[in-house]
Amino acid sequence: MRKISFEEYDKKRKSAKIDLLEIRDDLDKKVSSGLRTRDSEKRFLLYKLAKEKKESMLKKVGDRKYKYL
Repeated sequence: MRKISFEEYDKKRKSAKIDLLEIRDDLDKKVSSGLRTRDSEKRFLLYKLAKEKKESMLKKVGDRKYKYL
């Protein structure tokens, strides 16, 4: 096994850490640039529509029993 000095080891570790941090920063930038925020009213409207659709698709026929329509 090859022996290396502490300085050489430390230099390699720091360069690897910097590479990982750069990759992480690039991934964070890509994710944050593509996100869109919805208006709270629109979010509530979409929730309400989804809830109504779910209720119209399922009919309660007994305790813990539902029928798919």
